[in-house]
Amino acid sequence: IELSSNRDRLYLPMIQCSECHTTCWLSRLHPSQNNVSIELDSIYSAWFSNNSECVRLYPSIGIKNPIGESNSRGLCGNCGLLQAHENQKCSDCGRDKMINVWEVSETRQTIRNNVPSVWHMHRCPSCGVHDRLILMGARSTTLGANIVEQMWNSPFNDDKKLITFSDSVQDAAHRSGFFGSRTYRSNIHRAVFQAAQHLKDEEPSLMTFLNRLQAMHNEEGSPLEMSKEHFVSEFIGPDMQWQDDWERLKITGSLRSSSSLVKWVEKRLGWQAFAEVSYLNRFGRSLESLGLLVVAPEINTVNIIAESLKEPLKEELGLENKQEVLFQWIWGFLDHLRQRGAIAHPAMDSYAQSGNFYALLKAKQHRLWLPRMGLHSFHPVFLSTGRHKYFDHISRGQGKTWYETWLEKNFVFTADKIAKDAYEMAIKKLVEHKLLKKFSGDQGEVLALNPDTIKINLDPI
Repeated sequence: IELSSNRDRLYLPMIQCSECHTTCWLSRLHPSQNNVSIELDSIYSAWFSNNSECVRLYPSIGIKNPIGESNSRGLCGNCGLLQAHENQKCSDCGRDKMINVWEVSETRQTIRNNVPSVWHMHRCPSCGVHDRLILMGARSTTLGANIVEQMWNSPFNDDKKLITFSDSVQDAAHRSGFFGSRTYRSNIHRAVFQAAQHLKDEEPSLMTFLNRLQAMHNEEGSPLEMSKEHFVSEFIGPDMQWQDDWERLKITGSLRSSSSLVKWVEKRLGWQAFAEVSYLNRFGRSLESLGLLVVAPEINTVNIIAESLKEPLKEELGLENKQEVLFQWIWGFLDHLRQRGAIAHPAMDSYAQSGNFYALLKAKQHRLWLPRMGLHSFHPVFLSTGRHKYFDHISRGQGKTWYETWLEKNFVFTADKIAKDAYEMAIKKLVEHKLLKKFSGDQGEVLALNPDTIKINLDPI
């Protein structure tokens, strides 16, 4: 949306932390100027190139003690001048549209071939997490893909074919692949929901469900019963289509009896289902956001654990609250682990022990079916009580973690560094009741939800 330059207030892009959801304004500030830029092209170019002139502006009312380097400033909502935060009126335009903000323009330096470079540092001043800042907005390709996804999910669309037009060959190739990946996720949603409805009387655990889902195309009378060729063409991942057996299937319409492609697609379908109920559940139109399906532990088991923790927390740590609040704290803790993808999926045993994310992706038994992921994109993250660099931790040197913030929302206490002790007590009980599993490695212990004790729920609301 292009805004007219003749406007009486400041309009800036917004940035949000995907971990704590703290939101700010984004602009660009030249070293010799005090007025933030309102030129969107310049701001976007600076952000995506990590330009050191990027500046993030956080309302002071939302952050008391920001992490890292920041300056308390006053921002004029009319002309964009950064000035002393005590000013009631702008020292330039005289308007009274002043907002107290934290000016964050932290940088980091790298040296390559003896040439130093300065970059904007993507660190949240609220929770301290790195590289989790997201520019809020959507490009035309994303908007188009959402429309396509809606069309594919519509019960009135009984002939799922689509033609799109573009005046650029390169642009058309990019958009077709993007649209294909979005409709692929719709296929996964539909398959997972149909399988869950088919198995609802059995109340399967997550692991049982994933195993049944992978083999359901061979199950007579199941909603996913189909030939192996149809199964592969329906659920092969967009990034798996380079394999020779897929090319052969497109040309001949059949698979060789010795083909392993069916096995790889089965594994990919199982992983995509796992992703949809865990680390991708907050991304786009997930089954959970639509109120159709969720994975959760048994309520009675969590209640028993909450009851058993009531007295120890009170006597040893001085944490006292109602049974309902204890339940809420434990349930939120478990649900956060689920949303981070911290579930003991068999394919991630080695990853959980070593913390080596790239070994997970490049392992010979995984590279033919596991989707592409990166440390800066959505991927499973475990909880570590050791020294794992890329896993979550209950506490850290700078800033509050999600776990510390969640404890504070449920209990009133004054002692410092109490979160680690409280969570250790809860973890001990959760492991005893087999809701959590422990993995041990050279860098310490790692915790994950047990997929054999959390269940598929078709009535999440």
